[in-house]
Amino acid sequence: MELVNELQGLRERVLCNLVLDKIAGWPFRRLESGMKRFLGLCLLFIIFEASELLVFGIVKISILQSLVPSILTAFIAALCIHVVSCCYQHTLVELGAVATTPALGSGVEKALVNWLRKTTNIWFQLLWSCGVTVAVILALYVIKQRATLSIPYGPGLLFGAGLVFFWLGQIWYWAVFAPFATRLLRGSDASEIGLDPLYPNETPILVAMSRTLSVYALWHGFVATLCLILLFTLQPDFGEGGTRYVLVFVLLSYLISFWTFLYPQFNLSQLVYRAKQDTLLKIRAESSKLYENLDKLERADFERLENLRGLHDTVSKWRNTVVGFSGLRSFIASLIMPALTAFVGFKLQSFMA
Repeated sequence: MELVNELQGLRERVLCNLVLDKIAGWPFRRLESGMKRFLGLCLLFIIFEASELLVFGIVKISILQSLVPSILTAFIAALCIHVVSCCYQHTLVELGAVATTPALGSGVEKALVNWLRKTTNIWFQLLWSCGVTVAVILALYVIKQRATLSIPYGPGLLFGAGLVFFWLGQIWYWAVFAPFATRLLRGSDASEIGLDPLYPNETPILVAMSRTLSVYALWHGFVATLCLILLFTLQPDFGEGGTRYVLVFVLLSYLISFWTFLYPQFNLSQLVYRAKQDTLLKIRAESSKLYENLDKLERADFERLENLRGLHDTVSKWRNTVVGFSGLRSFIASLIMPALTAFVGFKLQSFMA
């Protein structure tokens, strides 16, 4: 039950939830939660858009010239907050249901609670997002110098890009650190996790972790796709140098999706494999005890041997992976979306040229 309480309290320590629920959702606090969050998201979009138009006005860029980039960047920044919030809600549903089952041991529950308290440090989240923002803006400057792109590298674009990458940094934060939770499970005792000895890959806590991180990979691919759309909108003609950097961005998106999906699946598979081998070892040990007294076996003992052999075959044929079709589908979608967007963008550029 401690894990459920921790997950409920996590809302106020995740930066995106804090902004969406406490700040943007405050004017609509009397409404139901779903409508409150939707209106809060709309309010954030309006605030982001107004602040960008204000900056563009200060640097004397016409509204018509800055309207499309500002709308896109404000939309993506607000969407990043929504993505982290949705992932939190999904995690709350998946792990909250598992935490109420008596099969989950107190040791694992305590380890997950301690891990959550460390990763939800609000100052570390802020530092991470600021670091991502500075790194990306410096990278844009280097790309502009080396690829000779006509990027309007001014205060207006810096503000819009900073707004996007600050909140995109929150998605990257959870995409990088969330998979480490599976390492805690991998080092835990099977009895603490409540592993099913016959079907360990159907253990609730493992299935919940697998589904949650599959959704993380899907949402990351979706937001990376929107960032590519923004990039193609701001820079209609890349040229040879720019094309290379777009492909690097797609590969970076792939690396994050692979990390968010494959690393936890590897940890969970190792856990299932270990539990499976322990079960097979126990079956063999039980069979060996019967074979030691082979001359004294009765009919019931032979039936028991036959049952143990069938059980051994059943367990040995069971797959080691935890991920289901829905999780695999989410991962594939996270890979297809950015690549498809880049392909369509390049085709449109060649057509317009």
